[in-house]
Amino acid sequence: MNKPSLATLPQTGLAGLKENWRGDLQSGFLVFLIALPLCLGVSIASGFPPSAGIISAIIGGLLVSRISGSYLTINGPAAGLIVVILAAVQALGEGDAMAGYRYTLAAIVVAGII
Repeated sequence: MNKPSLATLPQTGLAGLKENWRGDLQSGFLVFLIALPLCLGVSIASGFPPSAGIISAIIGGLLVSRISGSYLTINGPAAGLIVVILAAVQALGEGDAMAGYRYTLAAIVVAGII
């Protein structure tokens, strides 16, 4: 079997971003379009507003695909998290869905920073 030469592999890091930005942007946009209906469904089923699904599709499809540093990256929503997020919204909000939404977002941001 032929082994791929190093010249055929995409570059990584900043050089890879400069070299492949057009293809990365196009593939990220396609992932965004494909994941958008599922993101909307997950956000609504979790008790979040539909705008949260749109934002998660934008972040997962457009932003993460640009900064991930992988040769092949597909990011999208996980339907298994519906139960976890819905429980967090209800538990943290103690009956107030909007407060639960805000507290859950804050917990997600803090966990992401950590």
